[in-house]
Parts: sequence; C-alpha cells; structure tokens
Amino acid sequence: MVSVISSGSDNLEWWRHAVIYQIYIKSFADSDGDGVGDIGGLIAHVADIAAWGADAVWVCPWFESPMRDGGYDITDHRKIDPLFGDLASAERFIEECHRHGLRVLLDFVGNHVSRDHPWFLEALASEPGSDARRRFYFAPGRGEDEDQPPTDWPSIFGGSAWTRESASGEWFLHLFDSSQPDLNWRDEGVRSYVRDTFAFWFDRGVDGFRLDALPGMGKTGELVDAHLGTERFVPESSPEVPFWDQNLVHEVLGEWRSIARSYQPERFLVGEVVVNGATRERSYTRDAELPSLLAITLAKAQFRAESLAAAIRQVGEGLSEGAWSTWTVSSHDERRPVSRYAEGDLERGRRRSRAVHLLALALPGSVCVYQGDELALENVDDIPVDLLQDPIYERTGDRTLVRDGCRVPLPWSEGPAFGFSSGTPWLPQPLGWSALSRTRQVTDPHSTWSILREAVRSRRRLVPGDPDWSLGEPVPGVLELRRGEDFRCWVNCSHAGVPVPTGWRLLIASEPDVGEIPVDGAVWMERTLAPSTP
Repeated sequence: MVSVISSGSDNLEWWRHAVIYQIYIKSFADSDGDGVGDIGGLIAHVADIAAWGADAVWVCPWFESPMRDGGYDITDHRKIDPLFGDLASAERFIEECHRHGLRVLLDFVGNHVSRDHPWFLEALASEPGSDARRRFYFAPGRGEDEDQPPTDWPSIFGGSAWTRESASGEWFLHLFDSSQPDLNWRDEGVRSYVRDTFAFWFDRGVDGFRLDALPGMGKTGELVDAHLGTERFVPESSPEVPFWDQNLVHEVLGEWRSIARSYQPERFLVGEVVVNGATRERSYTRDAELPSLLAITLAKAQFRAESLAAAIRQVGEGLSEGAWSTWTVSSHDERRPVSRYAEGDLERGRRRSRAVHLLALALPGSVCVYQGDELALENVDDIPVDLLQDPIYERTGDRTLVRDGCRVPLPWSEGPAFGFSSGTPWLPQPLGWSALSRTRQVTDPHSTWSILREAVRSRRRLVPGDPDWSLGEPVPGVLELRRGEDFRCWVNCSHAGVPVPTGWRLLIASEPDVGEIPVDGAVWMERTLAPSTP
C-alpha cells in the first residue's frame, strides 16, 4: 500500500488553496521511446513539478482503454493501460509524488465506458431487457422499421446521441462518441462497481478525483424528445433536457462524498460541472456533495475586463456556502489561452495568458494549471488531417472543435523531439517550440515559466487567505480584484499603460521591469499607505 501525506492540521482541506498541475499523460514525457508519454516519464519529472511550486497533480486517464477518445473511453478503471505502464509503476508514481509533497488526483469518468468494456460486450451478446443491457440505455427505434433513433437527443461531439447495434436492432445511448456508451446510474451493479473502484485507488494513496462530465450521469430515464433543434449539444447554453443535469446525479454524488469522507484525511472530489446557470451549479456543492467545482469559465472568457469579471462573478454565484472554486484558464479540452487571446499576434497572446494566469492565482480557492501553459505554448492548429485523433473531427468535420491542438507533446529541451521522446512524438511539435522549451525558460528570469513560478511559490505568502473578494474597474478597461484592504490584482485590458496607483507597490508583474501596468499585463500590488478615513 502506498504511503499518504501526513493528515496533520496543516494538510486538512489542502485543496482550498492548492495549485494543481494537470497532466495529459500521452503528451507529458515518454520514457520508452515509442513516442507516447507514459508513467515512467511522469516519475522522471516529479521533482520538476514540485520545484515549480505545485501542490498536487491531476493525471488524465491512464486506465486500460482502446484510446478512441484519448483514454476517456475506459475498459477497466482498476488497470493501467500497457501504453502507459502497469499498476506497480502507477504506485511508484504516487509514492514519488508524496515523497516530494505532491498530492495525486486521478481523472474519473462516470458517465460512460468504452464500447470494448466487458459489460458492454456482454450487453451486445444479451437479449433486449436483460440485466446486462440495463447497465446501459438500450431502446427500440422509432418508425415502421425502428430505423430512427428513439429520441432527437444530440451528442456533445455532434450528431445523434444514439447508435443502432446490429444484432438486436436496438439503439444505445452515448452523449459523447459512439465508442462511449452511457452507463445507467439507476443500476445498483454500476454503483457498487464504482464505490469499490474509489476504494481501490484511495487505498493506494490517491488523494482524490477530478470527476468528468458529471451532469451527464443525471438522466430522467424518460425517452422523450428534447426539441433542441441542434446538431450538437452545448450544455452551458441549453434549456433543461431529460438527459443532462437531472436529480439522479446528486444522489450518486452523495454516495461518493461519503466514501471520500470515510478516509483520513478526507479525499478531495472536484467536479467538471457544465450546466446552464449559477442556480444549477450551486446544487452540486451542497454539503453532502462536492467541496469544489472546476471553474472553466475563465477558459471561455475573452481578454476584456468585463468578460473576465463576468466569468469570475458567475463562478462565485454558482457556489454554495463553504464551497471553493478550482480555477482554470485552460485544459486538455480547450484551445490554449495563448492562441485564444492572440488576435493574430502570438506574443500578444503570451502576454495576455500570463496576465490571466496571474489573475487566477490571486483568486480565492485552488488553481489548476494545464501542462504547457507555464511555458506559454500556443495551440497547434495545422496538424495534418491524417494525424488527427479527436473523434469530434470524425463526427463533425469541424477543425475548430478539434482538441488535438492543445495536446501536442511538451518541449522539455532542445534537440530531437525537444526531449519529449527518443522516438517520433504521436503528434508533431512546432519547430518554434525550441525557444519555449523548459530548459531555456528555467534560466530566463523573465520567461513565462519563471514569472508564474514566482507567483505560484509566493501565492500563500502574498495573497490574503481571507476568502472574501470583490471586483472593480478603477480605470476604464482595467479589471481590479480586491482581496482585503491591502492586496490588489490589476489586469490591464485597455490600450495604454497604467501607472501604479499612489500608496501601492508592485509585488509580482506579468511583464517585469516596466515600472507600470502595461497593456495586456497584470500585477499584484500591496498597500504601502494606510487607507484614508472619511
């Protein structure tokens, strides 16, 4: 059994202020030369992650999978895919992280499994109405020949959320790709299997889970049309539908939180909750459910003061009392912020990405930094079509939706494959990434890696622990985050530099040695004069 970090008082509810480093394992580091990242690569760089200042790592799925959706199509939640290693190497990684003071979060996918999962293979071989089929959502089609889907429900990945299987002619539900059939969370066998899976990993020292696509687990069970009139389901803007964000998910979350609380220290659960509106978000952070939500609104915001402020306020409104946000500017599912903010100029995008990360690190709660954002990598949008692996492209033909561009292997050093692998990386890396490699940036005090490292390592010392915050716009186009009386973070989204206000001094700046708050920049400031009294 793997050791866990001490449960002393300093470690209780550590997630309230943690910096979590997200690892997309296929693209992190390759130790065996096959061009795909693996657990050996993770182990080799644990010390690097800890030295940068992170408190925890979140590892995207490393479980057994045919990899039709980057590992989010799982055949066994308790086995490591041979592409990445084995259970023994996973346990070594967990132990190495703990030795360096890092907690470990795994990605848990509860909405669906792989089409190759033994349960689904058993269901395909079984008769309609069988117990094996009740673990999923099977239904006869509509029309005289039952050749039309049971409902008009669209998939998040585009097209119908139903696929017909040939043996019985029934249709099965998949809110994502057809290789990912949805589980029926009304089935006790499903719930029992997952409870045991949580215990399996917690007993091996895992400190928590990031819970993928949670609202999809909540379905009414009624096969009625949604009348959305769209080719693709977009949950953050959708009206209420029978297949997303229904009450069943809260019943399941209550069970999972009880398991997490049965361990000492309590294991952390942070949920990916994409729903329409703060009221629905709040329902996921009631005391019996999640302590934190993964706040992806900053990953959707534009580099405009009003857009960033609206994103932050939306998150605050979506939390129940006592719950905390886990902020993120990016992830394995989003275009990299450098490209999102660039408006045709990647250097502008890099300045803005540093600024928004500085803002996120000043907010109350935890912060998740996606691998490569600390290097200011851009999205890779020119991957040859024959190398694309994202099933969204196959289902929609829309390159703007493809996620492969944010999953390109990391540049660690100069030379072949930029130190990622001794072989050919599974996705091609841009030649310009040599200048952005980690070995180049660690020796440059003005690099993105160095600036964010200073903020990450200084965050607890410089940013007040009081959870209260407020926003303002002291200068047109400048967003102000207030934390207590003596700390401010300003983000300059205007078209001109802004002087540091009288009575304040700079602590950290996204653009060093400029003497002001530059365009596309952000600063942390500390009060030097007592506030005047009325």
